[in-house]
Amino acid sequence: WRWLLYDVDNSMGAGADAFDNTLRYAIGAETNPDVVNFSFLFREMLKNTEFRNAFINRYADLLNTRFTTNRAFAVLADIEAEMLPEMKRHMGRWNQRFYKWEDQLDTIRTFFQLRPGRARQHIRSEFNLPIPYKLNLDVHPAGSGRLKLTAIEVTDAYSGTYFPTVPVQIEAIPAPGYVFDSWSDPLLPNTPSISVDQSTDYALTANFIRVGPSVVINEINYKSADDFDPGDWLELHNNSDLAVDLSDWELSDNNNIYSIPAGTVVPARGHLVLC
Repeated sequence: WRWLLYDVDNSMGAGADAFDNTLRYAIGAETNPDVVNFSFLFREMLKNTEFRNAFINRYADLLNTRFTTNRAFAVLADIEAEMLPEMKRHMGRWNQRFYKWEDQLDTIRTFFQLRPGRARQHIRSEFNLPIPYKLNLDVHPAGSGRLKLTAIEVTDAYSGTYFPTVPVQIEAIPAPGYVFDSWSDPLLPNTPSISVDQSTDYALTANFIRVGPSVVINEINYKSADDFDPGDWLELHNNSDLAVDLSDWELSDNNNIYSIPAGTVVPARGHLVLC
Protein backbone atom coordinates (compact mmCIF):
# COMPACT_ATOMS: atom_id res chain seq x y z
CA TRP A 1 0.00 0.00 0.00
CA ARG A 2 1.09 3.56 -0.70
CA TRP A 3 -0.99 6.46 0.57
CA LEU A 4 -2.24 8.93 -2.02
CA LEU A 5 -1.69 12.61 -1.18
CA TYR A 6 -4.32 14.88 -2.67
CA ASP A 7 -5.79 18.39 -2.25
CA VAL A 8 -3.23 20.31 -0.19
CA ASP A 9 -4.76 23.75 -0.76
CA ASN A 10 -5.60 24.05 2.94
CA SER A 11 -2.02 23.96 4.10
CA MET A 12 0.76 26.17 5.49
CA GLY A 13 -1.64 28.76 6.87
CA ALA A 14 -4.14 28.81 4.01
CA GLY A 15 -7.44 27.67 5.52
CA ALA A 16 -5.73 25.88 8.42
CA ASP A 17 -3.22 27.37 10.82
CA ALA A 18 -0.28 25.88 12.68
CA PHE A 19 -2.42 25.06 15.71
CA ASP A 20 -4.90 22.80 13.90
CA ASN A 21 -4.66 19.14 14.93
CA THR A 22 -4.82 17.56 11.48
CA LEU A 23 -3.42 14.32 12.90
CA ARG A 24 -6.64 13.86 14.87
CA TYR A 25 -8.55 14.34 11.62
CA ALA A 26 -6.34 11.82 9.75
CA ILE A 27 -6.77 9.20 12.47
CA GLY A 28 -10.53 9.60 12.18
CA ALA A 29 -11.32 10.76 15.68
CA GLU A 30 -13.87 13.19 14.23
CA THR A 31 -17.55 12.20 14.06
CA ASN A 32 -17.95 13.18 10.41
CA PRO A 33 -18.92 9.89 8.65
CA ASP A 34 -16.72 10.69 5.64
CA VAL A 35 -13.69 11.13 7.89
CA VAL A 36 -14.44 7.92 9.77
CA ASN A 37 -14.70 5.98 6.51
CA PHE A 38 -11.55 7.18 4.76
CA SER A 39 -9.44 6.81 7.91
CA PHE A 40 -10.60 3.25 8.65
CA LEU A 41 -7.55 1.41 7.28
CA PHE A 42 -5.04 3.72 8.98
CA ARG A 43 -6.97 3.61 12.27
CA GLU A 44 -7.04 -0.19 12.24
CA MET A 45 -3.32 -0.44 11.45
CA LEU A 46 -2.52 1.74 14.44
CA LYS A 47 -3.85 -1.06 16.65
CA ASN A 48 -0.70 -2.99 15.73
CA THR A 49 2.05 -1.96 18.17
CA GLU A 50 4.89 -2.37 15.67
CA PHE A 51 3.14 -0.19 13.10
CA ARG A 52 2.15 2.38 15.73
CA ASN A 53 5.72 2.73 16.98
CA ALA A 54 7.11 2.92 13.45
CA PHE A 55 4.60 5.65 12.59
CA ILE A 56 5.46 7.71 15.69
CA ASN A 57 9.21 7.33 15.14
CA ARG A 58 8.91 8.21 11.45
CA TYR A 59 6.93 11.28 12.50
CA ALA A 60 9.73 12.19 14.92
CA ASP A 61 12.50 11.49 12.38
CA LEU A 62 10.94 13.84 9.83
CA LEU A 63 10.19 16.58 12.37
CA ASN A 64 13.86 16.41 13.36
CA THR A 65 15.14 16.74 9.79
CA ARG A 66 13.04 17.54 6.72
CA PHE A 67 10.34 19.51 8.53
CA THR A 68 12.51 21.68 10.78
CA THR A 69 11.83 25.42 10.65
CA ASN A 70 15.28 26.20 9.24
CA ARG A 71 15.01 23.68 6.42
CA ALA A 72 11.50 24.85 5.54
CA PHE A 73 12.74 28.45 5.44
CA ALA A 74 15.57 27.43 3.09
CA VAL A 75 13.21 25.62 0.70
CA LEU A 76 10.83 28.59 0.71
CA ALA A 77 13.69 31.00 0.00
CA ASP A 78 14.72 28.97 -3.07
CA ILE A 79 11.16 28.95 -4.42
CA GLU A 80 10.72 32.64 -3.69
CA ALA A 81 13.94 33.52 -5.54
CA GLU A 82 12.84 31.47 -8.57
CA MET A 83 9.37 33.06 -8.73
CA LEU A 84 10.27 36.64 -7.84
CA PRO A 85 11.19 37.85 -11.37
CA GLU A 86 7.70 36.93 -12.60
CA MET A 87 5.56 37.80 -9.59
CA LYS A 88 5.03 41.51 -10.23
CA ARG A 89 3.78 40.76 -13.74
CA HIS A 90 1.72 37.86 -12.45
CA MET A 91 0.02 39.92 -9.74
CA GLY A 92 -0.58 42.72 -12.24
CA ARG A 93 -2.21 40.29 -14.65
CA TRP A 94 -4.83 39.46 -11.98
CA ASN A 95 -5.16 43.01 -10.65
CA GLN A 96 -3.52 42.15 -7.34
CA ARG A 97 -1.07 44.24 -5.36
CA PHE A 98 2.44 42.83 -5.05
CA TYR A 99 2.43 43.26 -1.28
CA LYS A 100 -0.32 40.63 -1.03
CA TRP A 101 2.14 38.01 -2.28
CA GLU A 102 4.65 39.17 0.29
CA ASP A 103 1.98 38.94 2.99
CA GLN A 104 1.24 35.36 1.98
CA LEU A 105 4.92 34.49 2.24
CA ASP A 106 4.92 35.91 5.77
CA THR A 107 1.92 33.70 6.58
CA ILE A 108 3.85 30.65 5.39
CA ARG A 109 6.92 31.64 7.42
CA THR A 110 4.79 32.00 10.54
CA PHE A 111 3.38 28.53 9.91
CA PHE A 112 6.89 27.09 9.52
CA GLN A 113 7.96 28.77 12.76
CA LEU A 114 5.09 27.42 14.87
CA ARG A 115 4.18 24.11 13.27
CA PRO A 116 6.96 21.72 14.45
CA GLY A 117 6.28 22.37 18.13
CA ARG A 118 2.53 22.09 17.66
CA ALA A 119 2.86 18.91 15.62
CA ARG A 120 4.81 17.30 18.49
CA GLN A 121 2.08 18.33 20.90
CA HIS A 122 -0.54 16.77 18.64
CA ILE A 123 1.21 13.42 18.39
CA ARG A 124 1.73 13.40 22.15
CA SER A 125 -1.95 14.05 22.81
CA GLU A 126 -3.29 11.58 20.23
CA PHE A 127 -1.07 8.74 21.47
CA ASN A 128 -0.94 9.77 25.13
CA LEU A 129 2.86 10.02 25.17
CA PRO A 130 5.12 11.32 27.98
CA ILE A 131 7.34 14.41 27.71
CA PRO A 132 9.84 13.89 24.86
CA TYR A 133 13.59 13.62 25.32
CA LYS A 134 16.68 14.45 23.25
CA LEU A 135 18.48 11.58 21.55
CA ASN A 136 22.05 12.44 20.53
CA LEU A 137 23.78 10.04 18.14
CA ASP A 138 27.25 9.85 16.62
CA VAL A 139 29.69 7.44 14.96
CA HIS A 140 33.37 6.92 15.80
CA PRO A 141 35.68 7.42 14.05
CA ALA A 142 34.24 9.94 11.63
CA GLY A 143 33.29 8.44 8.29
CA SER A 144 33.42 4.86 9.57
CA GLY A 145 29.72 4.13 9.21
CA ARG A 146 26.16 5.35 9.44
CA LEU A 147 23.13 4.89 11.68
CA LYS A 148 19.79 3.87 10.21
CA LEU A 149 16.64 4.93 12.03
CA THR A 150 13.03 4.46 10.94
CA ALA A 151 12.93 7.11 8.19
CA ILE A 152 16.42 8.60 8.05
CA GLU A 153 20.11 7.70 8.08
CA VAL A 154 22.75 9.79 9.86
CA THR A 155 26.49 9.75 9.21
CA ASP A 156 27.74 12.16 11.86
CA ALA A 157 26.63 13.97 15.01
CA TYR A 158 22.82 14.07 15.19
CA SER A 159 20.34 15.34 17.76
CA GLY A 160 16.60 14.64 17.63
CA THR A 161 13.50 14.69 19.80
CA TYR A 162 11.83 11.35 20.54
CA PHE A 163 9.14 9.95 22.82
CA PRO A 164 9.43 7.68 25.87
CA THR A 165 7.58 4.33 25.71
CA VAL A 166 8.17 4.26 21.93
CA PRO A 167 11.40 2.29 21.34
CA VAL A 168 13.68 3.79 18.71
CA GLN A 169 15.18 1.18 16.37
CA ILE A 170 18.81 1.94 15.46
CA GLU A 171 21.04 -0.06 13.13
CA ALA A 172 24.80 0.58 12.87
CA ILE A 173 25.97 0.06 9.27
CA PRO A 174 29.76 0.08 8.70
CA ALA A 175 31.38 1.87 5.80
CA PRO A 176 33.53 -0.22 3.42
CA GLY A 177 36.69 -1.28 5.23
CA TYR A 178 35.09 -1.12 8.70
CA VAL A 179 33.13 -3.43 10.97
CA PHE A 180 30.85 -2.63 13.88
CA ASP A 181 32.65 -2.93 17.22
CA SER A 182 30.49 -1.67 20.10
CA TRP A 183 28.11 0.93 21.49
CA SER A 184 29.26 3.59 23.92
CA ASP A 185 26.66 2.41 26.42
CA PRO A 186 28.01 -0.86 27.93
CA LEU A 187 24.51 -1.86 29.04
CA LEU A 188 23.37 -2.31 25.43
CA PRO A 189 23.78 -5.64 23.65
CA ASN A 190 26.86 -5.74 21.45
CA THR A 191 24.88 -6.14 18.24
CA PRO A 192 24.56 -3.73 15.29
CA SER A 193 20.75 -3.52 15.63
CA ILE A 194 19.35 -2.28 18.93
CA SER A 195 16.25 -0.72 20.45
CA VAL A 196 16.50 2.41 22.61
CA ASP A 197 13.73 3.49 24.99
CA GLN A 198 14.63 6.39 27.26
CA SER A 199 12.78 8.92 29.39
CA THR A 200 15.57 11.51 29.74
CA ASP A 201 18.15 12.96 27.38
CA TYR A 202 20.46 10.23 26.11
CA ALA A 203 23.69 10.15 24.08
CA LEU A 204 24.92 7.14 22.14
CA THR A 205 27.89 6.53 19.85
CA ALA A 206 28.44 3.59 17.52
CA ASN A 207 32.09 2.51 17.45
CA PHE A 208 33.52 0.97 14.31
CA ILE A 209 37.00 -0.47 13.69
CA ARG A 210 38.95 -0.62 10.48
CA VAL A 211 39.74 -4.03 9.07
CA GLY A 212 42.53 -4.90 6.69
CA PRO A 213 41.93 -6.52 3.31
CA SER A 214 40.94 -10.15 3.52
CA VAL A 215 42.54 -12.20 0.75
CA VAL A 216 42.16 -15.97 1.01
CA ILE A 217 43.06 -19.01 -1.06
CA ASN A 218 39.63 -19.86 -2.39
CA GLU A 219 40.44 -22.92 -4.53
CA ILE A 220 43.56 -24.98 -5.19
CA ASN A 221 44.52 -27.68 -7.71
CA TYR A 222 47.81 -29.45 -7.11
CA LYS A 223 47.54 -33.05 -8.32
CA SER A 224 45.43 -33.57 -11.39
CA ALA A 225 44.26 -36.83 -12.85
CA ASP A 226 46.60 -38.42 -15.41
CA ASP A 227 43.96 -38.19 -18.15
CA PHE A 228 43.19 -34.51 -17.46
CA ASP A 229 46.08 -32.41 -16.23
CA PRO A 230 45.61 -28.62 -16.38
CA GLY A 231 48.66 -28.07 -14.19
CA ASP A 232 48.91 -26.67 -10.71
CA TRP A 233 46.93 -23.51 -9.94
CA LEU A 234 45.22 -21.67 -7.11
CA GLU A 235 42.55 -19.00 -6.91
CA LEU A 236 42.73 -15.98 -4.60
CA HIS A 237 39.54 -14.30 -3.42
CA ASN A 238 39.28 -10.76 -2.06
CA ASN A 239 36.63 -11.21 0.62
CA SER A 240 36.23 -7.51 1.40
CA ASP A 241 34.46 -4.39 0.11
CA LEU A 242 37.73 -2.71 -0.86
CA ALA A 243 40.02 -3.33 -3.82
CA VAL A 244 43.35 -4.85 -2.78
CA ASP A 245 46.70 -4.09 -4.43
CA LEU A 246 48.77 -7.32 -4.52
CA SER A 247 51.88 -5.65 -5.91
CA ASP A 248 54.98 -7.52 -4.72
CA TRP A 249 53.03 -10.04 -2.66
CA GLU A 250 54.87 -13.35 -2.67
CA LEU A 251 53.69 -16.92 -3.10
CA SER A 252 56.14 -19.47 -1.77
CA ASP A 253 56.47 -23.22 -1.27
CA ASN A 254 59.65 -22.60 0.72
CA ASN A 255 61.94 -23.48 -2.19
CA ASN A 256 60.33 -21.39 -4.92
CA ILE A 257 59.11 -17.81 -4.61
CA TYR A 258 56.78 -16.09 -7.04
CA SER A 259 56.47 -12.31 -6.71
CA ILE A 260 53.15 -10.95 -7.97
CA PRO A 261 53.83 -8.18 -10.54
CA ALA A 262 53.39 -4.51 -9.64
CA GLY A 263 49.97 -3.09 -10.50
CA THR A 264 48.09 -6.33 -9.85
CA VAL A 265 44.81 -5.33 -8.19
CA VAL A 266 41.97 -7.60 -7.14
CA PRO A 267 38.66 -5.70 -7.06
CA ALA A 268 36.27 -5.84 -4.11
CA ARG A 269 34.80 -9.36 -3.86
CA GLY A 270 36.92 -10.28 -6.90
CA HIS A 271 39.16 -13.23 -7.80
CA LEU A 272 42.65 -13.84 -9.20
CA VAL A 273 43.95 -17.16 -10.53
CA LEU A 274 47.67 -18.00 -10.34
CA CYS A 275 48.74 -20.92 -12.51
